[in-house]
Amino acid sequence: MNDGSSAVRRRVTEPFLKARFALWLADRGATRIAIAVDGAEPRAAEVKDLLCSGGYDFDHSPRTRTAYVGDYLKLATSISVSARPGLDIRATFSDGRELLAEAKGEKTVSGTSAGADWTSIAEIIGQLLLGASDADAAALLALVLPNTERVARFARRLAENRFLLRIPVYVSVVDSLGEVREIGQNLPLVTSSS
Repeated sequence: MNDGSSAVRRRVTEPFLKARFALWLADRGATRIAIAVDGAEPRAAEVKDLLCSGGYDFDHSPRTRTAYVGDYLKLATSISVSARPGLDIRATFSDGRELLAEAKGEKTVSGTSAGADWTSIAEIIGQLLLGASDADAAALLALVLPNTERVARFARRLAENRFLLRIPVYVSVVDSLGEVREIGQNLPLVTSSS
């Protein structure tokens, strides 16, 4: 029996993951963050809503008609959103360290049933490693995934993978409320509140 108290859980889209992870990085000292959002992604414009609701002022890029592309500014942090392909997230911290991340949103029920969630995780590992091939050796590498029961199991397997630990590749998950949780070893970042 449904008493009306349970809310329908929203699907964690890739733009949602990217924006929430970028805000989380900003809270941990990132001063420049670039996000690549493909306009074909579901609810791509949600990035603008999330960043603006996080207190960022939006400066639309005059070079495009894409409504969410431009610079988002808040104090000493700048988040640049583009509609170009490339690494999903590139963040620079005040100490000069760089983080490169690939994100993959939650698949539909039929996609999950067909195993597309596991296939897409394997795909983003390749995208991250290829995209980071020209990065500085000290760059931090991360995968950002939706925090569903099934994907969280995959994320734990990734976080324990000896090959990925040697690189290392850090794994974070984002739930439908936008909370970021690290799986396995934590990114060596400090929070701005500490």
